[in-house]
Amino acid sequence: VSGSAVAVCCLAAVMWRFVPATVLLPWLIVTLTAILSRVPVLRGYERDAQRHAHSRRWARRYGWMVAAHGACWALAPFLFLRAEQPFAVTSFLMVAALMPTASIPTQSNYPPAVYAIVALALPPLALRLLTFGGNYVAIASTLLLYCGFLVAFARLQSRSISRSIALRFENVDLVDALKVE
Repeated sequence: VSGSAVAVCCLAAVMWRFVPATVLLPWLIVTLTAILSRVPVLRGYERDAQRHAHSRRWARRYGWMVAAHGACWALAPFLFLRAEQPFAVTSFLMVAALMPTASIPTQSNYPPAVYAIVALALPPLALRLLTFGGNYVAIASTLLLYCGFLVAFARLQSRSISRSIALRFENVDLVDALKVE
């Protein structure tokens, strides 16, 4: 959560030169609200004594929070980017590509969250770049390939986490069996 908030604030600082405050500030406020809305959901999950029984409900809530954050990113390229401002485009592209990449280690335990942030952050940016034409078409194409890479990497991470958890339970069962012997 804090990393996402810092990234959004850094992006806003860079975009300040290129985007009117009447556009940038509302986006920043809504995006930070979407990011910070995850905190009560995470804390509620931690306090729920029946969290394992309610895990699907908590996962859906969290997924909606991540989707809201992603929707803010989906809108941003259309609000912020102009073909004649390559520095702004490049800066935005760097942060927009970093944000879903950084979410993989922290959210791979719930793949729908990763898929939502990747799907909502990067394809709309690629679409915006396609509307610029010229060299931006190659960048957009590369960005779409990168989306595929991120999804594949997130799947591998998720499987690795699942295997680690399964091994942990197998080890606990083995220890229990040895104690009985």
